[in-house]
Amino acid sequence: PLIPLGLLVPNKLFDSILAILITAHSFWGLEAIAVDYVRASVVGPIIPKIAIALVYLLSIATLGGLFYIISHDVGIGRAVRQLWAVKSNSHNA
Repeated sequence: PLIPLGLLVPNKLFDSILAILITAHSFWGLEAIAVDYVRASVVGPIIPKIAIALVYLLSIATLGGLFYIISHDVGIGRAVRQLWAVKSNSHNA
């Protein structure tokens, strides 16, 4: 329910919560992939640690980028609305 609410009523609070939830969701998914497919028994003890470190690094970068958009640009909700407007206008042209 937060995604439609964040798009209908875009503000910094909803954008921040949405950024945290998006990042947590992608972190959990990527972590599961790294744990399931990059096993120490298959690839050795070092590569799984690197894979998990990359998941953390990517998640931190994602959250930082989303917070940058929220604080220095239009925000997540308004950015999605602008992307939809561009897509709608390109179909009309």
